[in-house]
Parts: sequence; structure tokens; C-alpha cells
Amino acid sequence: MAIRARIFLISAICAVLCFFPASAPTQTRHRITRQIDDNVRVTLRGNRHPLARPEFDTGRTAPESRMERMVLVLKPDPAQQNALEALLDAQQDPDSRFYHQWLTPERFGELFGISDTDLQQVVQWLEDKGFTVEPVPAGRNSVLFSGTAAQLESAFHAEIHVYNTRGQIHHANATDPEIPEALGEIAGGASLCTTFTLSPCTRWRYHRRRILHRNTPQAPAIIWRRPILRRSTTSGLCTTALRMAAGKP
Repeated sequence: MAIRARIFLISAICAVLCFFPASAPTQTRHRITRQIDDNVRVTLRGNRHPLARPEFDTGRTAPESRMERMVLVLKPDPAQQNALEALLDAQQDPDSRFYHQWLTPERFGELFGISDTDLQQVVQWLEDKGFTVEPVPAGRNSVLFSGTAAQLESAFHAEIHVYNTRGQIHHANATDPEIPEALGEIAGGASLCTTFTLSPCTRWRYHRRRILHRNTPQAPAIIWRRPILRRSTTSGLCTTALRMAAGKP
């Protein structure tokens, strides 16, 4: 059984790494295969902060209120996720040929990020809604954007409310956000609240095992920790997860 598992592990990694050497471009599958229709939507469930509750709700956020650095998380497809899980295990296995074989952020994006075409469509959709979109991190697993409460409500069909918890004022979505169904294949979640402390994080937990990259042989830096999707009622990511999703150590 152990031998069979090891063969599967190596096969999964080789499917991504061995057939795509560092010098060769990687062809990532396009997953947005339909026109983005705002009238056909899916709900991103489990994307509300646990403190965004009726007893703390003081009413609707002013439409002109600015909401800064929100996050749309971009998930790998099942094949990429399986290969990533296998690589994470192999990088920590001294008996593996991939032991401590680190990836650069750019290479990580090529192997496990969404395709350039899909990414362009996501950015274009956000910009069409009036948001300001930041440069996309090299890992291509998130998009950071800013806008007003009115733009948020229009784009994600989720009301933004003001919450008073222990005398502190916060703004967050009162319901789970919605996105066009065409984006459902690549969207893993959305953090639409920018003032709550986003910890503990229960939607995306990051395991201690990690992929590292080296700017120099002597200076490793963390670029990714393993994401594990869990059922949750939070609206976003914990602080560490947000930094990792943004490609920041």
C-alpha cells in the first residue's frame, strides 16, 4: 500500500513539474468558458464574518463609504490542487526527489494559478464594476481591489452594514456575496469586510507545511502555506492568510 501511495505521489507531481521544466511555458486550462452574465449568479457561501450578526447591526453603510483592499480568492482546479498537495508533502519528505525543491512565486503562479485569459476576465469584470484593481500577485491566487460600498453591493449583491462590537465600528457584508456563475469555477471566496479583525480564520487555514522560494541560496522566504477549505461563517481570511494570498511573506 505504501509503495502504491508513493507511486501516486510521484506521478501527481511529475504531471505538473516534470513535463513543464522551468524554462518552458505552462499551459493552464481555461475555466471561464461562458460569457460572464450578471443575471446568472451563484452564492459564495460561508463568506460572512462571525461578528456580522443582527445584534451588532446598526444599519446600512453609507453608499459613498470607501472600502479598501478587498480580496477575491482564486482557487486552483482539482488537478492543480492534487498536485500542490502532493508537492507540499514531497518537499518535506527527505526520501523524495522533490525534497526542498522550492518554487519562485512566478513559477508557483504558472503551475497552480489560474490562466492569463481567466485572470484578465476577472480583472475586467471588477474594473467594469468601477473597482480599482491592484497589480496581481505573481502567485495568481488572488485579486485585491478597492471601491465604495455602493459598488460592492451592486457587484456582489450583498448589503454592506455597520456593526458595533464592544464600542468598535466595523463595516462588513450582511449576507453571503454572489458572483456571476461563469466565475464560480475559479472563485474560492471573497473578503468584503475591511475593518474587522479577520482572525481566527476558519474558511482558509494555512498548515505549517509550506512552499518556500529562495532569493539567494542563503535567504529563503515564505510565499505559500497550504490552504485547506473548511465550512465556515466567516467573510474572509485571517491576517496571515491575506498576506499569503497577496504574495507577501
